[in-house]
Amino acid sequence: MGLGGYGTVEYFYLLKTKALLLNPKQIIVAVYLGNDLMDTFNAVYSRPYWSQFRNSDLN
Repeated sequence: MGLGGYGTVEYFYLLKTKALLLNPKQIIVAVYLGNDLMDTFNAVYSRPYWSQFRNSDLN
């Protein structure tokens, strides 16, 4: 289910909405520390869809 350009927040979405429905025996998530964390921050704070993950102290 890996997709290029996805970050951790998108991984969470795929896990919750798609992957668990397939009843996997194992789930492996790889996080590239070079940009995944910054991409996640940018997604959460720039897209209304992910606003539930925002820290109110940073707004």
